[in-house]
Amino acid sequence: MKNDLFQSLDYREIIKFYSRDLSFSQKELSNWARVHTSYFSRVMKNEADFSSSQLYNIAQALHIEGSKLEYFLILGEIAHSTDIGHKKFLQEKLSEARKKIKQLSSRIKNLSKELSSEEITSYFQEVITTKVHMLLTMTRFRKNLDTIVKELSIDKETLKLELRKLQSLGLITYQDNKVKEVKKMVHLPEEHPISRKNHLLWRLETVHKLGHKIKKNSDYHFSASFSATEVEKEYIKNRFKDFIVEAQQSVSKATGIFNVYHIGFDLY
Repeated sequence: MKNDLFQSLDYREIIKFYSRDLSFSQKELSNWARVHTSYFSRVMKNEADFSSSQLYNIAQALHIEGSKLEYFLILGEIAHSTDIGHKKFLQEKLSEARKKIKQLSSRIKNLSKELSSEEITSYFQEVITTKVHMLLTMTRFRKNLDTIVKELSIDKETLKLELRKLQSLGLITYQDNKVKEVKKMVHLPEEHPISRKNHLLWRLETVHKLGHKIKKNSDYHFSASFSATEVEKEYIKNRFKDFIVEAQQSVSKATGIFNVYHIGFDLY
């Protein structure tokens, strides 16, 4: 459901799935929605509807965010709208939201190697796997694997373990101590269980670099606080997502690549 949320045409289905997934009881959600449990039950039986503000509060409890939140709230508006013209307008917005997420998913998918959920967990469990994988996309590291040992300050046995992992995931061809083929990218869906841990691990990498003053002149760090509405915050997030896709497309065409870089983004 989390991956197919945009296929749902009833906000109740989404609430049921997320509440099961996060072990929320109806009583807990009714508290978030600020309604009596009996009314909550009536809504879930399709005998009544939540207001937009009640659905928003439920979404906050269930961590439904971004484009998914927008889609979820539009479903709610459609459910309790009584005007035919208004419903048509909302359904067009719904179709546009589904189209947009489909295009974004398609662009990312075209640039990435598809893995199963278990394989994604294995790949993103430790940042060392991503580091080794990215270095292998460059000829100078592929031709001399010892340069990876030096670059990452790891021992040869650790490198061998990572090479075997990448081979088992179908991301490289590793034979006779040589890497002959490398598939460049792995996409980590936002809703995947390992996503939060992966973000944390990379933030720790950043803290380590800043704390030990490991910085090149070309590196860039930026932090800021600002006041804005939820709409403006959402706009910034979507602009950044578009930028990431554009950056992926750009680097996939680059030649003469010489090093690996990391970018992180936090908006809260």
